[in-house]
Formats: sequence, structure tokens, C-alpha cells
Amino acid sequence: MHRVSAGDEVHVVEVLEVHPPAGKEPVHWLLVTTEPIDSSEAVWTIVDHYRARWTTEEYDKAIKTGTEYTSLQHRSAKTLLMALAPSAIVAHQLLVLRYLSRQADDLPARVAVTPVQLTVLQTEKPDDVPDEQPTVEDVMHGVASLGGHISSNGPPGWQVLGRGWQRLVKYAYGFRLAMWAQKK
Repeated sequence: MHRVSAGDEVHVVEVLEVHPPAGKEPVHWLLVTTEPIDSSEAVWTIVDHYRARWTTEEYDKAIKTGTEYTSLQHRSAKTLLMALAPSAIVAHQLLVLRYLSRQADDLPARVAVTPVQLTVLQTEKPDDVPDEQPTVEDVMHGVASLGGHISSNGPPGWQVLGRGWQRLVKYAYGFRLAMWAQKK
């Protein structure tokens, strides 16, 4: 984070939602920045940076909670950084899965998982992931269910998704091993 000192020039961008959804309060932000604002494009860049903040926050939660990164007990910065790499990849997969299930839930399941992972979900959670034209939303429900999600508790959180994804990856690995052994 950049600290503003006495000689820095600051700019304020006001964002006001003109037509909010029915029954919702309009967005009203006052964004303070030291970035230059010399065009409408520059203003929109500041707004886009701020809007991305929520995705960044969710990604951080996916790493900390979904992959249980903060529960690791490594003692050195080097080993923590080495553990962060796979956690970051898994967190990204979880973030994409959750985002797609909320924003484009009717996309085909193959957008979110591999064919082997889809087969595992359809085998383990047939009520959540149908054989005919499964969607990203179906995959989300299947992964959450693998993680122990109870649908009456609302949308799944990062812990449940992380547990479900971890099980899905393990089951898919076991499936691939079984297929390999069958070929031998």
C-alpha cells in the first residue's frame, strides 16, 4: 500500500450508480487515489481497480480458508512460499468455479473440470451432477457436496469447497490409477 505524504497530489473519483436494481441501494463510492486522472479512461481504470478489490479479497479467502494455507506449520519463509504455489493454483480453481457457478451457471461442466473429474462427480454425487448435459452449477453442487455441504445452510463457503475439491482431486487420481492398472 502506498502512503500519501505531504507533497503528494491526490484525486477523488466519485462513483454513483444511476439505475440500481429494484429494491437495492445505489452504489456510491468516493475513491481517493494518487494516480493521475487526466482522461475518462483514467477514471474508469481507477474504478476497475477498485471493483477488482472484491475478487482479490475472495481469492485471498480461497487461499487462506479453502486450501487451509494458514493452518500450515512450516517454520521458514522459504517453505511457506513453496507451499503457497500449489495453494494459489487450487484457490484459483475454486474462485473460477464459484464465479462461473454464480455468473454463467449454464456453461457446460467441461469448462470447470476435467473429463475424469466429471466422471468422478457423476459417480459419487449423481443427485448433484447428472449424466445428461451437466453444467458448471452442477459441478459446484457436486464439489460442495463432496466437501460436506448441506444445501439448507445456504451457499457453500471456502472450507467446504476446499474439502470437496481436495476429495475430487484424490478420487480422480485414484480413478486414473485404476484405469492404468486395468490396462496392465
